[in-house]
Amino acid sequence: MNSASAPSGTATVPSSPVRTSGWQSVLLRRTVIPRKNGTTEPRIGSYLMAMRSYLFEVFERLEENRKRQDEHQNKNKRKAPEFKVGEKVLLKISNFTSDGTTNKLKEKFKGPFTVTRVMGNDRYEVKEDLGSERCSRSRRYVGVAAVENMKPFVVRSDDIL
Repeated sequence: MNSASAPSGTATVPSSPVRTSGWQSVLLRRTVIPRKNGTTEPRIGSYLMAMRSYLFEVFERLEENRKRQDEHQNKNKRKAPEFKVGEKVLLKISNFTSDGTTNKLKEKFKGPFTVTRVMGNDRYEVKEDLGSERCSRSRRYVGVAAVENMKPFVVRSDDIL
C-alpha cells in the first residue's frame, strides 16, 4: 500500500528499507531477529530498553558537562562584599550628563551613606548621612542600592584635620 493511495488517518509501511546511521544502526542490529528467508522481525521491547539506556547516558553526560562548565566559569569569581546595618558606604554615580559636558574628572562615588537595612539578592537600603554634599537639612536621600554600585567608606588619616 503506497502512501498516496492510503486513506487519511491510516499509517502506511514504507516499501523501501529505512536508512539509518550511527547509533541507530547499532540499535537496530541489536534489536532485530533475523529470519531464514532474509527478512528481519524487530524486537520492540529490547529496542525501547536500548533507547532508554542511551537516553540516560546522554543525560548523565550532559549533567557532567554542565557541572564541569560551572566549575570552570566560577573558579575565579569573587564573592560580593557584604555590608552590615550601620556601616558607612559610598555609592557609584552614573556618568551620564544631558548638557554635553564630560564627567571624566568628576568624582565616581558620592557619600557617605549608612546601611539601614539588608535586603535579599545583594541589595541594601541606604540613608544619606548629614553633612554629605547633596544632603539638605530638610530632606535626606533614602533608597535601595545594589552591592555592585557600593564600596566601603574608609576615612584616610590625611583627610582628618
